[in-house]
Amino acid sequence: MGNIIEWISSITESFTNNLIAEDRYRMILDGLQVTLLITLCAALLGTLLGGLVCWMRMSRRTWLQQVAKVYIELMRGTPVLVLLMLMYYVVMAPLDATGVMVAIVTFAMNTSAYISEMLRTTIQSIDRGQTEAGLALGFTQRQTFFKIVLPQVVKAVMPVYQGEVVSLLKGTSIVGYIAVADMTRASDLIRSRTFDAFFISVQNHYNLIMREDEREMQPLCREDNIAQTPYSALASGKLAKRPGETSKRQKEDAFMHFKYDATAGQDNLVVERVVELADR
Repeated sequence: MGNIIEWISSITESFTNNLIAEDRYRMILDGLQVTLLITLCAALLGTLLGGLVCWMRMSRRTWLQQVAKVYIELMRGTPVLVLLMLMYYVVMAPLDATGVMVAIVTFAMNTSAYISEMLRTTIQSIDRGQTEAGLALGFTQRQTFFKIVLPQVVKAVMPVYQGEVVSLLKGTSIVGYIAVADMTRASDLIRSRTFDAFFISVQNHYNLIMREDEREMQPLCREDNIAQTPYSALASGKLAKRPGETSKRQKEDAFMHFKYDATAGQDNLVVERVVELADR
């Protein structure tokens, strides 16, 4: 019974530290909005682009078919993370596009390759006799497609399409690599402040190994009165400068402000103490 009470107490404390303290739940809600925005916009744009690629793939013009084939193979064969990095740092860098916009375009391009093949195979599965019957009734080729073929395609492809949208939603968890504060990134930031794995997410080797060591050292440091330098003071670059000094990144990087402003007061105390020790 005591173990159960201790477990419940631990969960309650973890919930409070990760969501209630400093209104951290707002970070999750803001991140959720970004995640849903990227998913919905990428799904819509990807569907339109996928329809266009499908039309090219089924065109009678050979060169359009070849362009569509190359595009599909390129998008399906390139890891999404690599494509995201290329789009952000190379292709769309001159356009000064935001991380959210780059993420939407990147995931739309990747998703369109899969959607185009879903549509193509579904259209080809519709009995050719239905198209011929529509033409025999006096419908044009376009009317036959939109009134007879397309409704059946939508009904048949919807289950697979829903699965693709779900995969797209899960795939957006990598947008933190281009400084987009989505839900996964927000949970990473909270964990970096609480050292509590309340949110399980993919992080780099430092997060997976070094921070766990830091958390295990906390009881020993409290017992021996040893101070631990907050991670934010080091990662934000403040320890490399004296109080009042700044950099272009510290002025213009909105993501850095989102990540470190909440601990600015504590960080400044650390910086001032480091300066004091350095001047001795």
